[in-house]
Amino acid sequence: MLPENMHFFHSADGEEERYRYITTLEKRVDKLLLPYNSFIRNQVTSSSLLFICIIIALILANSPWANYYENFVNLSFGIHFSNHIFIANLQHWVNDGLLAIFFFVVGLEIKQELLVGVLRSYRRAIVIICAAGGGMLLPAIIFYVCNHHNNASHAWGIPMATDTAFALGILMLLKKRIPQGLFTFLTALAIIDDMGAVSVIALYYTKHVDSYYLLSACFILSILVLLNIIGVRKSLPYLILGIILWGAILMSGIHATIAGILTALTIPARPKTGPRGFIRQVRNLLRRFEIKQVKTQRSVFADSTQHAIVSELERFAKQATTPLQRWKDILDRPVILVVLPLFAFINAGVPIHFKQLGTEIQHPIIIGIILGLVVGKTLGIFSVTWLMVKFAGGALPPQVTFSHIAATSLICGIGFTMSMFVANLSFPAEAPELVLAKTGILLASCCAGLAGYCWLRLVSRQ
Repeated sequence: MLPENMHFFHSADGEEERYRYITTLEKRVDKLLLPYNSFIRNQVTSSSLLFICIIIALILANSPWANYYENFVNLSFGIHFSNHIFIANLQHWVNDGLLAIFFFVVGLEIKQELLVGVLRSYRRAIVIICAAGGGMLLPAIIFYVCNHHNNASHAWGIPMATDTAFALGILMLLKKRIPQGLFTFLTALAIIDDMGAVSVIALYYTKHVDSYYLLSACFILSILVLLNIIGVRKSLPYLILGIILWGAILMSGIHATIAGILTALTIPARPKTGPRGFIRQVRNLLRRFEIKQVKTQRSVFADSTQHAIVSELERFAKQATTPLQRWKDILDRPVILVVLPLFAFINAGVPIHFKQLGTEIQHPIIIGIILGLVVGKTLGIFSVTWLMVKFAGGALPPQVTFSHIAATSLICGIGFTMSMFVANLSFPAEAPELVLAKTGILLASCCAGLAGYCWLRLVSRQ
């Protein structure tokens, strides 16, 4: 006998539609969770959460609770094993550790775009790659020109990269008004931006290199590549070796987040079972399951044979997907909803001296960052895109116009995450230049985001 509050799902003609029991309470909980699940899967949600964390950090850093906020950011903890002791404050663990997970997801997106995405098409890829290059080069030049006479000129990498989460969040606000190809253009552009920023961090912002640990990292990376070549698709070996690679790169002196990108590029992107084999195996298993179910009329829980068939079906389904896609699906939401908001909360707490803001805004560091992100990004991306399409045989995504590109170029001036990251590498933690740089990043990102949204809304209305 079934409990009275348990039901089958039935179709309109009375035949059972699926073999799953559900209680009345479960049905009510599912209805309650449906809006929540939609909310956390929305790109606007991630951007909004990022924005809320920035606002909270700014409020705390400029309130009577500023000391509590600073103590929280500088909370120290670490790992001790054998004769090795790793102790760092929360900001370093987030920036060097958790952000490596973000770079791992970025690396997965880079590999996917190169293999099956828009970067696989030469005519479109060449436009995006060159546009991203213009969007990185011109802001760096502008910042350097504004600061070549002071000791901040080495921080030219700050206005180079675009914050993907914020930029895509703004496009999502206008999702029904703009062509889908614009999302593809911006995503691919942001990925190339991130690749450029990672290269700059590895080559320019690395102060010293320990050759022993660097060679160790190269050896570990070669093992990861070998695992990919011989067809190892289990997650655990890549996870363990990826963590070891992170530690080796950290000890080598190169920024540890590079390990995220390198590990991601070794994750297999080939399924073990092709589509035809998967279809044949699934049909066979479903036929066996149906015969067994009609014969016994028992649930999966009560029949070990049916359970074994379902387990086999799950195994074949896993073989038909790729480890790259599975990793991306698992980590995408945690990175967007936890890692990036935590990074924003830890790094956006800038003490703003409102009485001196009028004077500080004239500082070359702030001017260089604002001009680099707002003006440099817009001109660099749009002008190179126009030149590549008009004179080099490049192509824009379907239904995307140069008006869309101009507005999107301005939105790319939102450089929060990567700009904050490079700023932390450019200046000491207690340096006044770091506060000025973060202030400039916040002001420039706000200007670029608001202006880009209004411009794109106007263009999409036309």
